[in-house]
Amino acid sequence: MKKIIVYLMLLSCISFLYFCSCEKKEPPISPVPDEIMQKVISELELNNDFSGDTYRSDSESQKLSEERANELYTGQEKDKQIIDLAKIEKYSIKLGSDNSANEIGIFRTYDKSSSVKYIEDMVKNRLLAVQQKFINYVPEQTDTHSQINTANSGEVRTYGQYIYYIIHPYKDRIFEKIENIFRDENG
Repeated sequence: MKKIIVYLMLLSCISFLYFCSCEKKEPPISPVPDEIMQKVISELELNNDFSGDTYRSDSESQKLSEERANELYTGQEKDKQIIDLAKIEKYSIKLGSDNSANEIGIFRTYDKSSSVKYIEDMVKNRLLAVQQKFINYVPEQTDTHSQINTANSGEVRTYGQYIYYIIHPYKDRIFEKIENIFRDENG
């Protein structure tokens, strides 16, 4: 009887430890997307890679309009679908020049509800649109093969209430930097 009690206690302790270790920790502190973006761009020295438009929720002059959001993230005519920017609490987006596939977007939703899935789907549309943009480039154009590879390697990830995507030759380094920022913010 004593062995059974010891065995059950040991089993419950092991189960408890197993379930605690499997839990994915979500960010209790909410870093601001624009601060994350600035840190990534400056620390990885990527300023020259993003010479196109910049959109930031924290700047009135650089806010993303619903019309521009629709152009970027639906790939459809503006009458067919309008992006609901009310689902996004904060964002920071950097685009490359017209002949560059480089792009980074970081979005934070108000909570982890269906808004995360909505924004994730919106971003996946953008990844497809960038891929389509470079499919029609002729081989003689400068650096086309590299841009096609970059466009095709775009990826979206989520972390708690954050959705972020990267289209860049060094996307793995950029993802690592962003995810380190999340970990650092959470001690």
